[in-house]
Amino acid sequence: MKSINDSKKHFDYVELVTNPDSDQLELTINKSNSASLELAIFTRYLLYQRKNFALDFNDLLMFVLYIFHSYEPILFKWQQRLEYIQVDEFQDVSDQQFEFVRILSLKHKNLFVVGDPDQTIYSWRGADVRLILDFDTKFDNVKTIYLNKNYRSSPEILEVSNSLIKKNKYRIEKSLIPVKSVNCKVHHYHAKNTVDEAKWIAEKILSLKAQGVKAADIAILYRAHYVSRPIEEALISQNIAYKVYSGISFYQRREIKDIISYLRLVAIGDDLSFERVINVPRRGIGKKRMDFLKEQSLLNKKTLYESLKDSLNNKLFANTGAGDFVSVIENARSSYHEQIATHSQGEKTTILNLLDQLLKKSGYEELLMIEGDQERLDNMEELKFSLLNYEQSAGELVDISEYLARVSLLSSTDNINDHKEFILLMTVHSAKGLEFPYVFVSGMNEGVFPSSRVKCLKDMEEERRLAYVAFTRAEVNLFLTESYGFTYDGASRYPSRFIFNVDQALLERSGELDEKLFQEATIAIDRSENAFERLDNQPEFQIDEVVFHPVFGQGVVVLIDEETEECFVKFEKLNSNRLIKREFLTKLPYK
Repeated sequence: MKSINDSKKHFDYVELVTNPDSDQLELTINKSNSASLELAIFTRYLLYQRKNFALDFNDLLMFVLYIFHSYEPILFKWQQRLEYIQVDEFQDVSDQQFEFVRILSLKHKNLFVVGDPDQTIYSWRGADVRLILDFDTKFDNVKTIYLNKNYRSSPEILEVSNSLIKKNKYRIEKSLIPVKSVNCKVHHYHAKNTVDEAKWIAEKILSLKAQGVKAADIAILYRAHYVSRPIEEALISQNIAYKVYSGISFYQRREIKDIISYLRLVAIGDDLSFERVINVPRRGIGKKRMDFLKEQSLLNKKTLYESLKDSLNNKLFANTGAGDFVSVIENARSSYHEQIATHSQGEKTTILNLLDQLLKKSGYEELLMIEGDQERLDNMEELKFSLLNYEQSAGELVDISEYLARVSLLSSTDNINDHKEFILLMTVHSAKGLEFPYVFVSGMNEGVFPSSRVKCLKDMEEERRLAYVAFTRAEVNLFLTESYGFTYDGASRYPSRFIFNVDQALLERSGELDEKLFQEATIAIDRSENAFERLDNQPEFQIDEVVFHPVFGQGVVVLIDEETEECFVKFEKLNSNRLIKREFLTKLPYK
């Protein structure tokens, strides 16, 4: 679905919000009732803004641009006053920010910008690499100064980084030139699974510390937060103090605590877990009902959950989700005990089955999907994956209490709070602008880094720029790690294409390297790259554009999927709209 910010890229909406005498917004809302859901949500959002005299972050820029374009004296005043304009991190500017700088600099024409197009990694915030790449075509008398000397990283790290980023098509041709000398090759470790990968990282850190390296000089980077789970477990097992920078450790994350609380309710039924999840998702158990349960609990010396079970027939809990909640927990307990009894007969892993049942029937998994927070969904899948590995590695029936005791140990904050020195864990996005002597880039697997959500060449090039940013955070030594094995859905894990993009002679390798695996990975990656190339060469379409399909004939584009760039087309021969891939459509030169 198109976001509200995307709908605010033009000035059309500004007058609807700012003019209280206009009835245009109400008319638009009435029309939206019979139009798309997107329009309905957007117009009601604007109405809420107008009623509350509120601006969101996007408006702060758009309203100023609107004033500049609508009221020439105001624009002239600020153009006159701002004789020199300087912009840092110009590779991260959006279309609106670019226009803001352009229009203010028109009078004096003294505009100075600094940026690196190879570090444009915020397209999801509106950044467009073309704005800095095409800068000299947008302004007259432009002079470009290349700052190629790099005072941070070793020659070996820069050689690998330069080798990687050269694979991008849309960039300014340049290479970083090292100043310092270290003579330490970039290391690539291929592990047999994620546990082995995390263990290798922890042992390497212990080795570095034994050589006198300070904890503050070491950082572990990853593409997404969920990758931190096995790394955190390995660090805890080796008593290595760490802190998650600009984030929360895996077992302290909200959704992980919620899921563990559901498991604890089945196994233990404690009050803390009950209070955490009784209304997640909402079941209508508010303060009045909770106070009643607490009174009953004290009076009868029972847990809150047992008190709820005893009170289901009380009219106080009529028209709530209390009955369904108790049913879910009781069925899970019954199922768990049945699975224990039949485990010797070849049943599937016990706790994982229980967890799947709880998440689905309680509505919690659906809640995360409705929220649409991909990071939380990834964390949930990572917890399932860790549980699968845990039960498989145990080689015998695992009691749920044993698993919960292990999680309790891993979720302890003592590892962080009892140490003054610690290494940092962070996403690559959080690491931009930082630097460390020793950097581990973990989870360098296809579908992880680059992300599985990459669907086109433009997005893949941004992922490669993100890897470039990760590599160039290192000053002395860089370690790239990835692992074989299988994802939760059973797919094979391949090394990242970003490892193959680098001149292989520049890497020092270790681990059980399977040549057949590398051949399979190369074939799969080449196939993916070719698909991106074909898609990139397809024409871009606009809404209301007339197109032709070899089977369905002529039609009009009515909607474009923002993620896949597929088109919903209304064909003259058909009664309903069809979703069509771009490569099957041809533009027609008329409307």
